[in-house]
Amino acid sequence: MSTFLSVLLDLYHHLISEIGLTFNLENRKREKEVAVEPSVGISTINAVDRQLSQPLNYLFVTHDVHFVRVRQARVYLRPVSSYDGVREKVPLGTSFEVLSFTGRFAEVKWLDGTAWVLKDDLTPWREEVYPQFVDGQVYEANNDEVQKLRRLIHDEFSTKDLYLPLQDTELVYYCLMMRNRFLPWDDRRPRLSGKWHEFLRGKPGINIGVNPKSHGVMEYVKDSGEGVLAFVREVRADDSVMIESVGVGKEGEYCLQILKREDWQKLRPVWIGFL
Repeated sequence: MSTFLSVLLDLYHHLISEIGLTFNLENRKREKEVAVEPSVGISTINAVDRQLSQPLNYLFVTHDVHFVRVRQARVYLRPVSSYDGVREKVPLGTSFEVLSFTGRFAEVKWLDGTAWVLKDDLTPWREEVYPQFVDGQVYEANNDEVQKLRRLIHDEFSTKDLYLPLQDTELVYYCLMMRNRFLPWDDRRPRLSGKWHEFLRGKPGINIGVNPKSHGVMEYVKDSGEGVLAFVREVRADDSVMIESVGVGKEGEYCLQILKREDWQKLRPVWIGFL
């Protein structure tokens, strides 16, 4: 009898142990699910591995690139507006890697550390800031893409108030700027297509030649006397060139094309490059 009772007692303890283990596992699973359940608007967050100093619904963690969508954004020392608390002011189009969102501010990578920018001054959508041009489309003055470009180049050629369609000078200037290439202009004006090589000849860092260079400028004059500018996207192994231009066939018409060597030689272009 004592042996039978001993077996029953062992079985009882085993069942109790199993029930307790199951209960503990279910509780842990439920706790983990509650801990990592994201609030609305959180891009990417791991609340288990990350020690948060703010409540979960207050700190949004991300690692996305955002762009300044206003004319000028302030870079703050801390996520608060305070006297002399601005480190620097940055222009439209500046890109930041955003680390997190806290209240009205976005924490961003800045130089060798971090800083803060008003989140309403940023957008994750590149196309909201930078123009997207389509081959063969005509871009009039009121086109959104033209207005984006003119904001980015600060209306360098004063075309906005003249309600002109997109100009080749503007497009080439923008393409160069996007590759951190800036032309050393003097006071001579107007900087018309066909005259750039004259204005830039002899300037430091500029090469005027007869051979195309990637990320440079192609300039030529039509038989009618009208000057044409194009941005050289790429020079290929066979000396063909991929160029971007505006207004060659129709005023304001954007064109992306590849010219073979024998075709561009007929235009007798001048090539403006950078040393």
